[in-house]
Amino acid sequence: MKKVIMLICFTGVSLFYVQSGNVPVKGKLLVGDTMKNPSSPVEVFQNSTGIELSFLCDLGDLCIEVTDESGAAVFQTVVKASAGSSLPIDTSSWDTGEYTLVITDKLGGCLEGYFVID
Repeated sequence: MKKVIMLICFTGVSLFYVQSGNVPVKGKLLVGDTMKNPSSPVEVFQNSTGIELSFLCDLGDLCIEVTDESGAAVFQTVVKASAGSSLPIDTSSWDTGEYTLVITDKLGGCLEGYFVID
């Protein structure tokens, strides 16, 4: 099983060593009913073979992009996010390194998270 390291960006950078867990995302989407869900409308979970995005409310079309350390896109798709749906992303063949997950809605709102595959 791969050892997974997650980076969380706030005002500084914290480093956590975990086998699996949530990938914190920061920012704000501008679509969807956030009054019903005051926390993030998207939860991201990382395990040894991938990450999975779970959509907690209807968000419409979202652009999902993952970039590597050099800024090159390693995954990119547009999904129709409805409450209760999810998007698995297989990372098992990706190189070790730092990755950035960016979720953008049609109004320009954005959630961003960081994770490391080691």
